Amino acid sequence: MNIIAITIFNKPDLLYLYLEQLEKSGELENYKIRLHADPGYDPEEDMVVEDFKKRNPNVDTKIILKEKTDCPLPGFYNIISAFFL
Repeated sequence: MNIIAITIFNKPDLLYLYLEQLEKSGELENYKIRLHADPGYDPEEDMVVEDFKKRNPNVDTKIILKEKTDCPLPGFYNIISAFFL
């Protein structure tokens, strides 16, 4: 199974466009979608994701809330933290 990982933060309109384009591919059932959010993300993104799930019930879609960390290399931490999910 393939995974599509998207980082989301305070841009529900952009998230909607991302998900809309993925829907147009016609191959979403072959993928898991993991949406990575930092603490304090816009609650409207939850509504966008729930709407997406209703339209695509066979697609495994989850929001993963990242933990706060004191990592000196935050970009590295974000990439590695997504790898195991």
